[in-house]
Amino acid sequence: MKTEIKREYLSSYDDVSREEHFLNDQLHREEGPALIFYYDNGQIMEEHYYRNGQSYRENGPTDIYYYQNGQKECENYCLENGKLHRENGPATIRYYDNGKIKSKKYFIKGYEITDTVQLMVIQGLENKLIQ
Repeated sequence: MKTEIKREYLSSYDDVSREEHFLNDQLHREEGPALIFYYDNGQIMEEHYYRNGQSYRENGPTDIYYYQNGQKECENYCLENGKLHRENGPATIRYYDNGKIKSKKYFIKGYEITDTVQLMVIQGLENKLIQ
């Protein structure tokens, strides 16, 4: 097994602009994101979780985007094939830069759920997890 970490640096700074973790030439990381992008100020811009070259995370969003102030901008939950999917809550959550939720969208295997009854079932599962 060949593990490798690649870092790309900003030309005028010593700060990292991009960090990639590989296993056998595929994006892969067991603990933490395999692909990270940074703003010029060093704050994390994006985090992407991969296993064996595929978008993957067992208990959390696979993709997280941040505002420059460090607050989350968006979270996406995806299947290994990159399709948006979450059975017990929203697959995409967008936030305002103060951290409050702006919008939620529900997806199953890449298909957006807009049917009221289906949404009630998913939201019911989401509420059970919160309690």
